[in-house]
Amino acid sequence: MPTKRLGGLPLNHNTTLMKRLTLPLTTFAIFTSPIVSHAASISVNFAVSATVDNQVVDPGETALVGISAAESVDGSNWNNVSLRLAGNAGDPGTFRTNTQGGASISLIDSSGANAGVNLTSTGTFYTNYANVSSPSQGATGDGGLLQGFLNLNDSESITLTGLSSWAPSGYKVIAVFDIGSQSRTYSLSMQDGTSTETYWTNDTSADSDLDNDGSISWLETTATTQASATTDANYATFGTFSGDTLTISGSNVGGRATLSGFQIVAIPEPSSTTLVGLAALALILRRRK
Repeated sequence: MPTKRLGGLPLNHNTTLMKRLTLPLTTFAIFTSPIVSHAASISVNFAVSATVDNQVVDPGETALVGISAAESVDGSNWNNVSLRLAGNAGDPGTFRTNTQGGASISLIDSSGANAGVNLTSTGTFYTNYANVSSPSQGATGDGGLLQGFLNLNDSESITLTGLSSWAPSGYKVIAVFDIGSQSRTYSLSMQDGTSTETYWTNDTSADSDLDNDGSISWLETTATTQASATTDANYATFGTFSGDTLTISGSNVGGRATLSGFQIVAIPEPSSTTLVGLAALALILRRRK
């Protein structure tokens, strides 16, 4: 009887070949799933007052809904940062007190643990509501996130330290902004000592939450010049960065930039299990040659 063949080789030869491939491929699948050795993100919301419910991302709420690069984090693990005391119109004195003169804010990560990352600042800044006529706006986490904002120019900056220990494989940053009823073209810049990225928005009088239901229509800007600024963009994605220190600054072209909040997302790092799996795979393939 003629030998059955598949692809020009005897069938029994192909069967043996498939058996030889099965174990290495199975081993590879088991040992190479990406694993992050710590919580994957740090989320910060700038609230005119973090004691006012509708200016914060509350426990049981999430934010950045619909932004694919963002991590869904419960409001209990957001860093809701107060900017000013009641009656101090526009002046973020509380923020300066907590982030300058040797003071810093210790940030928690998405598990609620201390991330080992500290926030400080330089400058005087300014702060306001995105919806000035309705400061109680914020029926959802996104609404609360975009309700208050910090203004900053190129001589006013926010600095984050401890990032390389927290995210050894690098990190991205999603920044969100909305100046509400005002109109302004501005940019945000981030630099980690090695690279600098700047993105522009042409923020018109359109409020990102026009009907005050807390549902935000997210629009990303990738514009790197003032002339190409994206109209009514309300977020930008920066990175990948790897530096231990990240500095965030704004533009003084046409007025200070707006920063409502940001999320730092760690790049997954290979676990020791993955590395052992790859070594085992190499050994198996060598023995089967």
